Amino acid sequence: ASKAARKGDRVVEPETKTLEEPETKASEETGGANY
Repeated sequence: ASKAARKGDRVVEPETKTLEEPETKASEETGGANY
């Protein structure tokens, strides 16, 4: 999941990657599912 999340972060929002907050994790999971 980490790999997918990282890829999604870069494509979705680079800012999210820098924040690395719990909210980001939820966003990553959602984005991963969508993708």
